[in-house]
Amino acid sequence: MNFEGEPLALKHEKISKSIADLGIEGIFITSIENVYYFTGAPVMPGTGNPILFALRNRIPFFAYLSKSGEVTLFVWFGVTMGVEYQVDDVRSYMDMDGGIAELSSFIEEKEIGLSKVGIESNCPYYVTDLLRKSGISWIVIDYPIKNMRLVKRKEEILLIRKATEIAESTVKDLGEEMKIGMTRQDLARKARLFMIEHGANSIDHITLAFGPSNPEVMIDESLKAGQIITVDLGAIYEGYVSDTRRLFYSGKIVPERTEKLYRTMVGIVDKIGEALIPGRKFGEIYDLAVRLYADNALEPMFVSAGHSIGIVTEEEMITQGCGTEIENNMILNIELYAPDDNGVMIGDEETYLIQNGSSTRITELQRKIFQV
Repeated sequence: MNFEGEPLALKHEKISKSIADLGIEGIFITSIENVYYFTGAPVMPGTGNPILFALRNRIPFFAYLSKSGEVTLFVWFGVTMGVEYQVDDVRSYMDMDGGIAELSSFIEEKEIGLSKVGIESNCPYYVTDLLRKSGISWIVIDYPIKNMRLVKRKEEILLIRKATEIAESTVKDLGEEMKIGMTRQDLARKARLFMIEHGANSIDHITLAFGPSNPEVMIDESLKAGQIITVDLGAIYEGYVSDTRRLFYSGKIVPERTEKLYRTMVGIVDKIGEALIPGRKFGEIYDLAVRLYADNALEPMFVSAGHSIGIVTEEEMITQGCGTEIENNMILNIELYAPDDNGVMIGDEETYLIQNGSSTRITELQRKIFQV
């Protein structure tokens, strides 16, 4: 019997306590990220064969967390043969109708009817319809689940470190491949190839720009002399992502004003990194970023100072007034930019691990504008 990887969720007694604190019978989990988090089933891209993700519109998957801490996985029969999942129970089926029938039987067997449960805000209608017909009421529990995921276990930290290493190695490789005349699509293809060669299971994002062009849209322009090249990459390793950004310049000497702005932004990010200590609220970190911009005569043109990172790139944003408190074993990504005279956003992005009451930067690439 082959074993699928251990779920990376908090231990079951902590799940049980969270459910008890909410005063509910249990929680139905339906989102891709959280089914993976609580069961270890390979339902996300970057977690082995992504067939469950590809078939999700036809063969759904769910999980149920009971108030006793037990985890039940509902999943396609095809991925249960010869595999044992690290959960308390597995219910399998062949299609959508089978999944709904299995869920209905489970509700009856566990006598959940007429009780109150938790659901996610993106819970599909066919699930809530079944709950309603079973006499079950529900509350939305996105916030408690998000808080569970913000604090990382040792295994999660290792996976994010590996994903970061893959992305940074790719940035180095891309620097050696850049040349005047190449297209942005050429660079993106190389980025995909390098991330996979370095061990990524999948790609989270490849955000590239030549000069002031929109980095979020893959415009196929060619690289010209005297342009800033933005390289922002995210690799997926065993379901966990990275987010790293570095700048290049297609010329012999980086313009002095650009270099000065970059060094200023690196200094701001460093100061915020030092402030990432347990007990401080995300909103306080945002306010610090605003003050540091003002101290450097910069306009604070941002809606967040960064975000927590894990199964998804942006778990919780570091925004104005956010009351989430920093805790040990969180991983936070600080990213801040300011416009240069030519319209290019110049800035720095770093990932920090919070441990033992302080922060450690886990992004290791040299902070400089690299020259092509």
